[in-house]
Amino acid sequence: MESMLTVRIDKDIKRKATAILQEKGMTVSLLVQSVLDSIVMTGDLPVVIKPDRPTRDEVSRRIKILKALELPVSIMMTDDEVREERLRDKHGTVA
Repeated sequence: MESMLTVRIDKDIKRKATAILQEKGMTVSLLVQSVLDSIVMTGDLPVVIKPDRPTRDEVSRRIKILKALELPVSIMMTDDEVREERLRDKHGTVA
């Protein structure tokens, strides 16, 4: 049994994505079906959709750059990343 899915998305994003998908021989509908099938089969988000969580080295690198530029550390990091790095600096590890 099929079901219809309605999604609100910026017109320009939809237009650009549709054009790219057409070049690849796909439609937006086929892409959404493929992503949902993958989620059901694996029980997880597809790798390309998972939010990137920077490594400890990457977080440290970002902090060094921001400090060198005298910018607030939070400008390129989430609150959790800043908190974890500060705990690492203070205690050596994060629980």
